[in-house]
Amino acid sequence: MGCATASTSWLQLTADAFTALEPTGNPAADRLTAQYKTALGKAVPKIEALAGEPQDAFRRDDAEAVRVTRQLATLITAIKPAGPDLAALVKTDPMIALAYRRAPTCKPAGQALPIADDGQNYAACADGTCVVLIKKSAAFTVRGTRITVSVAGGTVSIGNRTSDGGGFSTNVGGKAGWGSAGSMTNATPLGLNGSTAVLRIT
Repeated sequence: MGCATASTSWLQLTADAFTALEPTGNPAADRLTAQYKTALGKAVPKIEALAGEPQDAFRRDDAEAVRVTRQLATLITAIKPAGPDLAALVKTDPMIALAYRRAPTCKPAGQALPIADDGQNYAACADGTCVVLIKKSAAFTVRGTRITVSVAGGTVSIGNRTSDGGGFSTNVGGKAGWGSAGSMTNATPLGLNGSTAVLRIT
């Protein structure tokens, strides 16, 4: 369920990204954007309420976790525009079709990262509170738990998988957490740029 909780964070980031989009001047594209904004605006609060906080995952038994995961999947797959979707518009709108063909070669400008107070001094995370810079990957100890953090393609992954298959692994969107009730550790990316991230741990 840690993955489900992380997914809600990604959905909120997606909703925020749609909200920040400015009009393109193409009526069909702008209608599609507006419809996704509406769909996300309705779905995200329901999904966040159902997923709960990261620590809630540890309070659910297997049957409850399966039930919640299925409900989340239903809500997420229902996020669709009220009108024609992108695949349909590509076939009917020449300008959207052109943008769609060119999109794979588009590269966003690099984003400036916030300052990491602790730099790459990962020992600062030992007490469970730090802001560190991660370049591709790093392994360090947080409150007695050895974790590995990797950054690739704008995604932060955290895990402490062991040889016997134990431990955890999760992708971090807005926030992810691990531990037990009353002693949770949270990780929040403050900035992402390719394979580099600034991560706050609390």
